[in-house]
Amino acid sequence: MYSALRWGWAVVHPSLMRAYSVELRKIIVDTIRHGRPKVEVARIFGVGFSWVRRYTEIAEEEGLLGPRKAPGEKSKLG
Repeated sequence: MYSALRWGWAVVHPSLMRAYSVELRKIIVDTIRHGRPKVEVARIFGVGFSWVRRYTEIAEEEGLLGPRKAPGEKSKLG
């Protein structure tokens, strides 16, 4: 992954960002259901705490484990 350090912030090109795999999402949700704290789960799997918190809420409310569709309109060219 290409990144540059500017003013103390890691800058990553948006096209290089990928969704987490469904398998990783299942493992994270199962680990939290077995009683591990969300902060610890985020550290173990190398993901952000806010993502873990947000994703577990979505998984519990909607039952979704896969990535959602990107917002916005479809490209008219494609």
